[in-house]
Amino acid sequence: MPKFSAFTPFGMLAFSSKPSHAENIYRSLVDNLVGAFDMSKGTHTEASAYARAMSLARAQYTLERAGNQSDPLKATEILPNLERDFDVRPPLSAGLFDRRTFLAAQYRLPRGGVYTNVRATLQALLGTDFLAYRLLTDAEAVDYPADPLSSTEVNAQRVDVPGRFLQLTQPIISTGLVWADYENLDTTSGDNLLNVGDVVMVQPENSGLAERVTVTQVQGASATRQFRAVFTKPHDVGAIVTTTNWPYWWSTKRFALIVLKAASALDADKRRKVDELMAKLARGVSQWAIVQPSSPGATTVGPFTLPAPLGTVTLGPVPFSLLP
Repeated sequence: MPKFSAFTPFGMLAFSSKPSHAENIYRSLVDNLVGAFDMSKGTHTEASAYARAMSLARAQYTLERAGNQSDPLKATEILPNLERDFDVRPPLSAGLFDRRTFLAAQYRLPRGGVYTNVRATLQALLGTDFLAYRLLTDAEAVDYPADPLSSTEVNAQRVDVPGRFLQLTQPIISTGLVWADYENLDTTSGDNLLNVGDVVMVQPENSGLAERVTVTQVQGASATRQFRAVFTKPHDVGAIVTTTNWPYWWSTKRFALIVLKAASALDADKRRKVDELMAKLARGVSQWAIVQPSSPGATTVGPFTLPAPLGTVTLGPVPFSLLP
């Protein structure tokens, strides 16, 4: 417990049983002068030693306080400056503790998105509310398409094939062998004509309708250009038609579950903190979900059952390991 005395005025009182800096300095001065001067309380020499001790102690506390400003968990006066340095915008309701812990987590950003750093950063940010950082295993991850080269949603061309960008001028409603009307995507340039045998991607901007087709016939020019191909999906007016390489391959191998206690997984402010931190810390291809355990103390999340909170429960059961 703190001790109230002449050596612990406002600014020097700390929650500690140790003597204050002022008291230590005063005792040292008295021990050095007592052999040559009367150091009884109330004498001029003793009062001078006390005043000197208080002045030196204030200077020492000021230096310590200034040094603390470089520690995000102790910063006070320059906390707003540090938050600006890390592009942190705390809500108006955030207290000093929340601002400090969130800032301390930002200090770990330069260490990158490796597993150990992400887990340590989340633990520093959320404390006991954080339960686990669970990456999907290879067996759980999904790759789509499984074989990109054989997929009709990927266009792989030789790099020396000139690229052409076109667009449909009429919708494709029926499937099968269909004539398609097209024009340049850049209508100010000269005609870009398709040739028999060209492999094109149609409407790649819409992953649900994108498909690769092979041109079997061509006819017309300028505003009456058409190509014929076997379509398996309908397409919209203005859909892109291109002969360029069009890679389309995604995977859930960079997907992670961030497991928080049930109340924290539903807390909007804590979810905001996690999302904001992960957006800076994780790699650009990484995705994550903030979820809660199946029950208090459980080491699984999911499965989803009504009326479970949307976005906080996985569809199927997934085991995880609690932090040690």
